[in-house]
Amino acid sequence: MTARVCVLTARGRGAIGSIALYGQGAGRMLAEVFRTAAGKKVDKFAAGRIYHGTLMNGAESVDEVVVGCESEDFFAVCGHGNPILLGRIAGLFAEMGAEAQTAEEMLKQRLPAENMIEAEAYIERLKSATVEGVKIIQAQISGGLSAAVKDWLEGFERIGAEEIRRQCGDILRSSVIANRIIRGVRIVIAGPVNSGKSTLFNYYAGRAEAITADFAGTTRDWVSVAVKIGPLSAELIDTAGLGELEAGDRADAEAQKRARELVRDADIVLFVTDGTSEQCVKIESDAPVIAVLNKSDLAAGSMDQRADDRFAETVRISAKTGEGIESLNAAILLALGTVDFCFSAPVCFTQRQKDILDAIVRETSAMQIKHNIKLLLGF
Repeated sequence: MTARVCVLTARGRGAIGSIALYGQGAGRMLAEVFRTAAGKKVDKFAAGRIYHGTLMNGAESVDEVVVGCESEDFFAVCGHGNPILLGRIAGLFAEMGAEAQTAEEMLKQRLPAENMIEAEAYIERLKSATVEGVKIIQAQISGGLSAAVKDWLEGFERIGAEEIRRQCGDILRSSVIANRIIRGVRIVIAGPVNSGKSTLFNYYAGRAEAITADFAGTTRDWVSVAVKIGPLSAELIDTAGLGELEAGDRADAEAQKRARELVRDADIVLFVTDGTSEQCVKIESDAPVIAVLNKSDLAAGSMDQRADDRFAETVRISAKTGEGIESLNAAILLALGTVDFCFSAPVCFTQRQKDILDAIVRETSAMQIKHNIKLLLGF
């Protein structure tokens, strides 16, 4: 089969797109234009491997990409989802002789895949919010979850039902972290009025997105911006200041109500307070809460002594100058469990997979556990 190229447009809020390159000569074409992060050429791509590097058109860099080698003649080239960049990548392979094919034609030929996990990976990687998320999903095809489930099925008597249940529990816990990287997270900035929440938001946004002023209560509603922190794509939300309400102030009451709702729905909360004064506001959230002591450029050295056991971490910053932002980013990644996360670990990345793994953990019948394992593979 002549080499073919297919553009799979990104979906969801993540800016990730995918190109399928497959057929006779696909590996040769890719080898001509792909260079690793170290700038080296790959003479032969190994099935099951994931490669991170750059596509080159002569001396010109086209895009940073993650390449999944699913077989010796099938490659998933995942890069930024900008339609112009995707078009340039597809055009690069077309100039080398690859025939264009629609996504529908490609998926019809490729699906059903060897198993349901593999088929789901082809689709779900298009929805990933980050390149790192693509790596995680890609790793589940020939290894990861697919390999673990095959091992359970083939070695059921050797491994035992109890051990399989334990491994399922581990996978479900790892999947919570993995899906933060795959889908993205919601970070809510909350705290009392005039604590510098909007200044911190603007620092991340890189522009005056939120209105700030020297008097309290400037933000009456919430605003959001997409940011990248380590491997995470995050929706960062600035909320109205929390605190005592003046009698009859319905607008502030409604703004604070929305702010508390956003806090309850957050993946993580940055609770910003003015480090130069005492601001006592209660915060209620099931998500990790990081205490952010702002205005370190003005505060005294005793500021660090105000750490509170209720918080996952306490970080001292200056939203105005950017001092301490790297420490805050590190605290966010640590609280969300993404530090040193293994991208090749078995994880579930669809609701179907999660439901079946949950069922296995709860199941006591060995026969039913084996049945559910087959369901994971789509048998």
